[in-house]
Amino acid sequence: MGTAAIGAASFLNPGRSEVLAPVFRAVGAAFTLIAAVLLVLTFTSHVVAMRRRGMRPGRDDLTSATVGPLYATFPGGMSVVALAVSSSGVLDSGPRWWVTIVTILGVVGTVLALLFTLVFYVESFSADLTTLDDVNGSWFVPLTVVMIGPILLARLANDYPPEGRTVEAVLAVLLFGSGIVLFLLTAALLFSRLILAAHPPASSAPTLWIMMSPLSIGGLAALAVGSVGQVLWPDLGTAVQGAAMLLAASLWGFAVWWLAVAGTLMVRRHQVRNPFSPSHFHPSAWGLIFPLGALTVCTLTLADRWGAPSVQAIGVLFYVGLVVLWFLVAYAAAESRRRRMRAAAN
Repeated sequence: MGTAAIGAASFLNPGRSEVLAPVFRAVGAAFTLIAAVLLVLTFTSHVVAMRRRGMRPGRDDLTSATVGPLYATFPGGMSVVALAVSSSGVLDSGPRWWVTIVTILGVVGTVLALLFTLVFYVESFSADLTTLDDVNGSWFVPLTVVMIGPILLARLANDYPPEGRTVEAVLAVLLFGSGIVLFLLTAALLFSRLILAAHPPASSAPTLWIMMSPLSIGGLAALAVGSVGQVLWPDLGTAVQGAAMLLAASLWGFAVWWLAVAGTLMVRRHQVRNPFSPSHFHPSAWGLIFPLGALTVCTLTLADRWGAPSVQAIGVLFYVGLVVLWFLVAYAAAESRRRRMRAAAN
């Protein structure tokens, strides 16, 4: 998901430089392609590994407070790749089959994410042993993917017949409504845990960053609903767009604040070891990338809407940090794997 987010951010041309625009397009295409390949390889390797062990995701896995929500990263990867492709401009100027690809990825990703939210939360409501200690940032993953749906619907609005736009608008509102309310309720639970219960272990500390994902994606989804909502409320078009912009700005502001809070907690409270060191690398470090990527995309999008150079500069800083972060985590992961393989060979 994080790799595709870099692709989406690159297509927005951070800094709005005409000279660098072709470079950013090339970078965006490269990261989007890498994300698509990684999505296929990760899913395939996961399935193969489970078959070798005679395992398959069961009810206990899907409803686990720690593992269950992370299964939504697979449909999440599909939705974010679709988001990156739609950010490239090919829906407007490319072949029609790009629309088909984005539609399929978006529909499958959104439907699976909705199923994950239903299964996970219904089981959580029914469980007798769920406590505040079970609440963690991974709970935000499925609902974040759900809120990518309205963004894709808004971008596909012009590619389908006008008579279907009312249905698209209704679906966008439904997906945004379910996602944003689930976020508010889950955020309240996470705040309660951080204040009243034990904090996550150091290896799970990066999940604190995940809250930036629904905040940032929620801001983009709000803008999307403000756009397609004019079909449902033509007399309130300006008011709906204004309310959507205010909500998007509020969510973005809180996401920036949470970036500072989560970073401080990771350093002071959890005393997280250098996650970029191959010796201390943990796969959860990959969870640092998508939240910052979503925040970067949201920042650059709002900067364009507002015509605000200062916000654009913030977006550029986030983008640089995002790319550096990706390379640091990728190096640590590759070097850690190389060391394990060498140790096993010896």
